[in-house]
Amino acid sequence: MKRIDNILSTDASKLQDQLFKSIIKDKNDAEFRQKWIQVLYDKHGVSKKPASKIKSIFGIHMIRMIAAAVIGIGLFAIATIYLTNINKAEHLAEAYIYEQVYIHPGSVKGVEDATINRILAIKAFNNQDYKTAAQYFSAIDTPTQQDAYYNGLSFLLNKEYAEALTQFAVVQEQGDRYQQEINWYMALTLLLDGQNTAAVKALQKIKEGEWNYTEAQKLLKSI
Repeated sequence: MKRIDNILSTDASKLQDQLFKSIIKDKNDAEFRQKWIQVLYDKHGVSKKPASKIKSIFGIHMIRMIAAAVIGIGLFAIATIYLTNINKAEHLAEAYIYEQVYIHPGSVKGVEDATINRILAIKAFNNQDYKTAAQYFSAIDTPTQQDAYYNGLSFLLNKEYAEALTQFAVVQEQGDRYQQEINWYMALTLLLDGQNTAAVKALQKIKEGEWNYTEAQKLLKSI
């Protein structure tokens, strides 16, 4: 307003001079700004982006960040639920294994040759030294079905799951004397070994009225 008042208070010739100078100044200012904008871009790669574009880019960036966070939280929740279910089944399997007392009967039915390895294996097993028991059971020259069964238990109780599964398979091949026990312990071993699909199939073999049927159903629900 002050500038306009100054212009209005002057005569026509002076007014013309002032307008001309003002136009020249505005033009020079614009050219000066454009010149330095070009210099900044050429020398330093700096360019001026429109405010609306900056806001747009900022908005898109925020949306992407929020979307990524939501997806991350969702995946974390799914993984947590999945791992919780797995841990629940494994903990339950371990509880079933270690709540039982394991005693070898100390006799070998149908076998008169009580070798030193068998005697030492039985002694170690009943002393809960399952690692040593497995070593002696495995050293028996002609193992019986009973030897293979307790050898499998020794490996299981020593958390050597692959070896336990091998021995339980041997027991199955030699007849159905330990069939209900093998169905149960093989299912627990498979579960603790991370073979959930095979564990489910093994648990489903345990029929109503058979040993540990109720516990098998609880495990099936927890997997």
